[in-house]
Amino acid sequence: MRRIFAVGLVTLMLAGCGGPKLDGTSDESLTASLDKVTADMPQDKKAQLLEDLKLITFSNIGEALTGQITAEQAKNNVRTTLNGKTAEDVAAIAANLRSERALKEKQQALAE
Repeated sequence: MRRIFAVGLVTLMLAGCGGPKLDGTSDESLTASLDKVTADMPQDKKAQLLEDLKLITFSNIGEALTGQITAEQAKNNVRTTLNGKTAEDVAAIAANLRSERALKEKQQALAE
């Protein structure tokens, strides 16, 4: 019984970790939460986070430029994607987008 209690306690402690999260419920809350997330970051990590955010934003805007979705839908998609994410989560999403892009470029180069 003590072992189960100890495991549950550790799990709850770890669930609370992870740093501040982005709030994508509105533009204002996203801006405010971004300020909180970057407040204690070193300058290099802050710059990397902003680059990752640009990549995620532009990947969603691309669909709006092709006419697949409206600009408002693209903005909502970005906020939804970022909602509840930590800086590490954003970095993982951006890394995934970069690897997908590299794979597409490689496939296109092989096709040519």
